[in-house]
This record gives sequence, structure tokens and C-alpha cells, in this order.
Amino acid sequence: MQLIKSTYINSEHVAGTIRFLRDLLDGMPFPHVHAFAVRDRKLPQDYPHLRMNGAGKAILSITSLPQAFDCYWWDRADFATNARKLSKVQTRVLEAWPRGDTLRPSAEVLLDAIRAVLEWGAGGKGLRLYRENARWAEENVDTLFDRLDRARASIEAEEVADLSVFGRADGARMNAGFTKFFALGCAGSIIYDGRVGAALGLIVRMYCERERLASVPVELEFRWGAQVSAGKTQPLPRNPSAGPFAFPALNTSDRVWAKWNIQANWILCKALRGVSAEWCAPPDGLRRVEAALFTLGYQVLPQTL
Repeated sequence: MQLIKSTYINSEHVAGTIRFLRDLLDGMPFPHVHAFAVRDRKLPQDYPHLRMNGAGKAILSITSLPQAFDCYWWDRADFATNARKLSKVQTRVLEAWPRGDTLRPSAEVLLDAIRAVLEWGAGGKGLRLYRENARWAEENVDTLFDRLDRARASIEAEEVADLSVFGRADGARMNAGFTKFFALGCAGSIIYDGRVGAALGLIVRMYCERERLASVPVELEFRWGAQVSAGKTQPLPRNPSAGPFAFPALNTSDRVWAKWNIQANWILCKALRGVSAEWCAPPDGLRRVEAALFTLGYQVLPQTL
């Protein structure tokens, strides 16, 4: 599975999506309001963006990407609070996983940094997202540096000759846990989870509808992930498919996950280069866009916009 950045971002509809996304980043409103009910118990105490509808449900209405960023929340905190937490975690990652010939700490230090990322990303140590990824890292502690170095080289490359460094017996993982680790340790890489994938699919759907395409171009079929829901609570809908526009779900393939993570990196970084909006300006513009997508993908209803 070969990926070439220049070929990908210059293909007709990827380039068109980048232009469309650039307009959205600069504040162009969505074709229609993106509204959904919020049932998250971990909203910040002073979260001001919800309104109650006649059925007593808390509704979040989003009309643009900048507004989606303003509405961001995770684990009872807003973007600024999470950014401070994440900055400390990222410092640990960069110190534990240095580049090139820089003297490396022990593999245990790297393992502790991975645990810190997973704990932040899972909102604690109790969830499977934390436990299974931490266990994998612990079981492969003696080869962690080599596995992760090969993965970082592929994520940051302009031409990826082979994605088999992800998922093979001596390779690295790429999933909802490790995408967070790579986003903190690699240049120009986003956290690509099920919500971000759903939001990217929604944006591609808007583009396809505007251009009156007959289907989603294969190079834009961003994978989305279903919500993991406990007990009898129904998972939130996150499939951006509608009418002729179909987006496959994420599966357990590390290579497939890595492919869409890398292609999302390329699209977002290219779009950001032409944006003048202050809300997503450097140095943390990519993190802010990622946060906007995370909010947008909380729930994606199947109807066409």
C-alpha cells in the first residue's frame, strides 16, 4: 500500500476538498446547521452552549468550524484547560522518545509516557482503550523504540512505500489509543479517532453535495468509528453516510487506520497553509482544527445536509 503525498493532495477531488475545507476554516458557514442532542456527563460545569428543546433534551447547534472549536469539551474541560494538560503529556513524550542520535532514556521511561497519553485519551485507566494498549506496550517494551521509530518515519514521510510497519508482528499499533501518542510525538499529525473520522466524512459529504458528485471519491472515503456504549444505552449515531455517499466504518486493521490518519494529516496541513483565520493560526492551529472536528463528530445524523 503506497502513499505519495504530492499525488494525493493534487488529485482532483482531494484538491477540491482542501479548497472547500480552507473556506470552512476561514469561517464559511455549513450548508445547514449541524444540531444534535448531548448526553455526555463530562461537560464542563460552565459549558454555555446548550439549549433545551421541547422534549427536555440538551441540544448543541453548530453552524461553522470556528464555532465547533469554541464548543469543544473533553473530560469536563474546555480546549484551553485540555491544552495545558496535553502540553505536559507531550513534553513527556518528546523527552522519552527523542529523535536521531540523541541519548535515549530507558524503555521504561517511554512506557510511562505511553501510559500518560493513554490515561489522558481514555479519561482514566479503567477503560479498555487504556488497558489493552498499555498491555501491548508492556509486552513489547524491549522493542518499543524500534517499532515506534519506524512508525514515526512512515507518518512523517512524503512518500510511504509500505504501511506494513503498522500491525505486523514486529510493528507498531495504530488505533484510537496510539493515534494520540503519534499526534504528540510526530510532526503534523492529528489525533484520528472515530469522531474525527466522522467529522471528516461529514465535510466530504458537504463537498460532494455541493459539487453534485454521484458518489464519494475513493480517496476521500474517510473511516468513522462507532461510539463504545456501556449497558443498555444506545450508541450515538456517527455514520456520515447519506444517500449515494457512503463511508466505511473503521475496522481493527492498524494499516487501514494509519492510511486514513496520514491522508487526513496531509489534507488538514495543506488546507491550513492558506488560511488567515486567527482561531486556527500557528503554533497550535492543527490541534485546534482537530478539536473542532472532534466536537463536530460527537454525533452525525444520517440525513443529507
